[in-house]
Amino acid sequence: MTATDYILTNDQRTSIEEVLRIVGPKDAANKYCTPFNVLRWINNFDDIEEAAKRLQYHLNVRQIKRLDTIHENNDELNKTFSKHFPLHVVGRNRFDDNKVVVYEPTGNIDVYNLLEKVQFTPFMKSRFQKLEAVLRTVNKYEEETKQLSSAILIINLEGLVLQSNLVNIVKGPYRIMWGTLFDEYPQLFSRIVVINAPSFMNIIWAAVSQFLDAELTEKITILTEETHSEIFEYIDPSYLPTSCGGELDDESLSEKIPSFETFPPPSGDPNVLLKELIIPAGGSLVQVYHFDENTELEFYLNHQEEFSYIILYSEENIDYNKWGEEELQEVYAGCELPGLATTDYWKWKTPYTGYYYICYGNEKAWFYSVLVNHLINICDAYESTSALPIAEF
Repeated sequence: MTATDYILTNDQRTSIEEVLRIVGPKDAANKYCTPFNVLRWINNFDDIEEAAKRLQYHLNVRQIKRLDTIHENNDELNKTFSKHFPLHVVGRNRFDDNKVVVYEPTGNIDVYNLLEKVQFTPFMKSRFQKLEAVLRTVNKYEEETKQLSSAILIINLEGLVLQSNLVNIVKGPYRIMWGTLFDEYPQLFSRIVVINAPSFMNIIWAAVSQFLDAELTEKITILTEETHSEIFEYIDPSYLPTSCGGELDDESLSEKIPSFETFPPPSGDPNVLLKELIIPAGGSLVQVYHFDENTELEFYLNHQEEFSYIILYSEENIDYNKWGEEELQEVYAGCELPGLATTDYWKWKTPYTGYYYICYGNEKAWFYSVLVNHLINICDAYESTSALPIAEF
């Protein structure tokens, strides 16, 4: 369908058409680029050029992470993540509206063992799968109603216990998780309702609020037991789960959430020997490798502090003095990695023959360098051999 089939203003139609013209016919034909998906990028940036630029970046992320087919990933690890860290798509918010209710029982999730047991890369893959499920439901309602839809996220803090490392969890992996998802799914959530806020909510809010922009802050409603009825302004009782004070009986939402203490052992070889890297304060470190197309690599990363990570590609080896991120193709989506106790592990196949620039960034730190223990192995049918960089700067 085209933009004329949906309920849009003339200005919105014009803006959508302009963004699609800027991104070009190939990207404009991507099945993700529905009028309302494009409109969300426009509304988020309020600037046509920036919206088009960010939309193109997201389309590249979709290709890298295979988001169009990620819902087909139903392996055992993903099922395990869904049990230990659930995010439920409940349904619509009321009969005469088309918003989607999403529910996270945060207070019953074993967030304190999260840092000790979880590898971040497979964890984030499971989170992207959940957000794609939300997006597909939103798109479904938009097709049915021909109107812009969005999601209402309920965060239930009932059961959350205050421990000394809660602030570090909120400021570290939890912030990075949701920050990464909000970057790639702008305007998907029109309201975030925090229910059963504990007496120490001021401690949580002090840790979270410094990372929120004004627009996102305005979308957040925090409710205590005394103010809980305000949730009915956004969701009718008959569409709200009983665990949230509504009338919708859904057994899957009340299932006991297992502790991360029972989580399977980390993937990868636990006895592998890692190599040290030092990322300087306020700077970055780049390692250059040459790989053939379809080389299967396995990555190990262990670090106690957060840093940024991205893999760029060039067919030709670019001289250090002429090198710049904007000139290279991003082939492994850039992200911020939180410090976790576990050694992160994932496998990846190189898409091309050529030079790969693996970039470790520590630009946010003014005084402290970051120690990273890492290893990249080349895998074949018989054994794994360590990949060696041909340059480092």
